[in-house]
Amino acid sequence: MINNRIMNRSLKIIFLSLVMMLSITSCDKYLEENPDNRVELDTPEKAAQLLTNAYSGAGYTFTEWMGDNVGYTLNTSKLQNQNQLYRWEDVTSIEQDSPSNFWTSTYDAIAHANEVLAVIDDMEGDKDRRDADKGEALLARAYGHFMLVNLFAKHYDSKTSDTDPGIPYVEEPETVFIK
Repeated sequence: MINNRIMNRSLKIIFLSLVMMLSITSCDKYLEENPDNRVELDTPEKAAQLLTNAYSGAGYTFTEWMGDNVGYTLNTSKLQNQNQLYRWEDVTSIEQDSPSNFWTSTYDAIAHANEVLAVIDDMEGDKDRRDADKGEALLARAYGHFMLVNLFAKHYDSKTSDTDPGIPYVEEPETVFIK
């Protein structure tokens, strides 16, 4: 009777030890993997693929509601942000066709261009391909800033340039949440 207890206890200890050893050794490969879906930019091809996100997906059609070209069709519904834009009020929604969506999407596109610009010069590979990708990233970033300035900043005036701040011009990858 005592031998059976000792035998059962010994088997349980051996089994638990074996399970613990196997679970500890199997974690290494899992921990070597990146915990998120970031792209490692190490080739010009990957940089070119990331550049497809350097163009804002948001449209500026919300500005149409602020113009004189708006007609209202009876028995149709308008979104809240369309009414606010038509009346030149502050837009409180963050829907697809809204100023805040355009702002966020454009800065997201600029961030993708900046990620490519930060690493493109250090990459191996065809120099012509890298130069083309760098040119595209610079152009996409400049276009994003151009659109933001035209929609959200005052026109440049040398007399008031110190008091009219414009928009944030981002030239490097963002490593801090709010800089």
